[in-house]
Amino acid sequence: MDFYLDVLLCQEGHGCYVDLGCSVCKHSEAVFHCHNCSGFWLLCRQCIKKSYQAEPLHIIEVCYYFALNPFCSKCSVQVWKSTHFERTSLGTLGIWYQLGHPPNMVCALAKPAYKDFLIIHHNGLHNVLVNFCGCSSHFQPYQQLLTQGWFPSTLMEPRTCAMFALLHQFHILNLQAKTMMYDFYKVLSQLTDGTGLSNLLVSLMSISLHLNAHLFPLPSL
Repeated sequence: MDFYLDVLLCQEGHGCYVDLGCSVCKHSEAVFHCHNCSGFWLLCRQCIKKSYQAEPLHIIEVCYYFALNPFCSKCSVQVWKSTHFERTSLGTLGIWYQLGHPPNMVCALAKPAYKDFLIIHHNGLHNVLVNFCGCSSHFQPYQQLLTQGWFPSTLMEPRTCAMFALLHQFHILNLQAKTMMYDFYKVLSQLTDGTGLSNLLVSLMSISLHLNAHLFPLPSL
């Protein structure tokens, strides 16, 4: 039982890889890890950007170090060292997700989407930096999103998308467990930020439009 407790506590910090450096390059300071991937590997800034270029919906956390100087008059305690992980995003690290091209490829005529582009996924809400492809004029932005498996809330200048997998998940939960849309929304909110302190840039109406459009699609004209 003690071993189980030790492992759980380790997951709140550096795990078993403290002072081992980046798990990829072995040299740089490792302060990032993915909340969704198995294992508890720590990566440096450059390696996290390279490894997750094609994974915009993974939850990335960054570790901050704090050490109070025991001889500083501003410190309320003599010596205090604390380590914690704080949620960040790949967009914060400067990673843009390119639509219309294979992973890790950049479009020469890329057109950036709305700066606060939001994707609703089963692990929460994600602000993602998205570039639309400008090479082919016959694929509109909403078509590129649909091809990617992202259901846009509108055809004109979409700013919010829901993953097809999320819509299917809610459909099954609604049929089998009688889960209501409001409860499903609150679950996503808690997964995004359990403290309730962050300003979630999505409304219940937006999620309602996604779900209704998926469950009750318009007939073909």
